[in-house]
Amino acid sequence: MFERCAVSTNDNRIVVIFRVDSLIFFFHVLFSVSTDFKERRKKEKQVRAMGVTKEQVESSLNTKLNPSHIEVVDTSGGCGASFVVEIVSAQFEGKRLLDRHRMVNAALEEEMKQIHALSVKKALTPEQWKQHQESNQSNSTA
Repeated sequence: MFERCAVSTNDNRIVVIFRVDSLIFFFHVLFSVSTDFKERRKKEKQVRAMGVTKEQVESSLNTKLNPSHIEVVDTSGGCGASFVVEIVSAQFEGKRLLDRHRMVNAALEEEMKQIHALSVKKALTPEQWKQHQESNQSNSTA
């Protein structure tokens, strides 16, 4: 009769103890995990612990969407879990609002793994931004 008694894993070792009839067998198996993999996992844990910064969000959006105006606000109190974004980009021309939001989310694909909430307050074309600015100026003078 075969009966497994215990299995234990730790770092790069597996220990298996099992019993067949009245004999107890003990296997200690070593396996190697590439150093590259270990380092990558270590970095991922460090990044998750630190959260995302406002500057990282701005950098990704600047690189991928080339905005003429961008405003990123960390609404999480500094832990990097929640952001509000206002962005103006020529790449939004001819796109529906939903598609623009998807573009912002796609530009922040890596950051979104750590962000709990992202609010895209404005995703405008340069022409829409100009009109928005003009209407704000006329409302403030009235």
